[in-house]
Amino acid sequence: MEERKGLYRSLGRIAWGYAFIYLNFNLGSIDILPAWAGWLLIYSALPGIAGAGEPSALLLRPLCGLLAAWEGLTWVLTAVGEPTELWGLWLIAAVLTLYVHFQLFTNLASAAERFGCPQRRSLLVLRTVNVVFTTLLSLPLPLDEGDTWFIWPFLALTLVIIVWTIVVMNTFQASLRDGMGEEPAQ
Repeated sequence: MEERKGLYRSLGRIAWGYAFIYLNFNLGSIDILPAWAGWLLIYSALPGIAGAGEPSALLLRPLCGLLAAWEGLTWVLTAVGEPTELWGLWLIAAVLTLYVHFQLFTNLASAAERFGCPQRRSLLVLRTVNVVFTTLLSLPLPLDEGDTWFIWPFLALTLVIIVWTIVVMNTFQASLRDGMGEEPAQ
């Protein structure tokens, strides 16, 4: 029962974490939904996943911490108007991001299967979509200022991924709750 409760709480943090990672709402040069906060939410969710029979999820904590620090650094540099092209470190951050997306959703799919929840397949598909989307965002595309139309498909896909992630996490929570026979304490 405790395993389910920990996982239940973690799923909400992950959904919010992805919203912070993918959404950018700026007030001037400050992003009010910073990606570093999203990585910290995911970081805080990992013990609940590990406690649900996925101990390898804890191996993602240092990587989430590094990604939070990276995003925090770029957030501060952007806020103060400094360039954020830091020595090609963005490539390392992109690779770490791909790995974390892949492993996190693999762990969640495994936990869904362990608890008999039907979201396993949705989590695996969402894993693939996240990895492909992150790869596309990481490519150095040769675009100029006349190619602003290109942002709209990415924006639409971002919104689809966010909504899909929230729906899958919420239905996964509902499946866990139904398996417990009660509403877990938040």
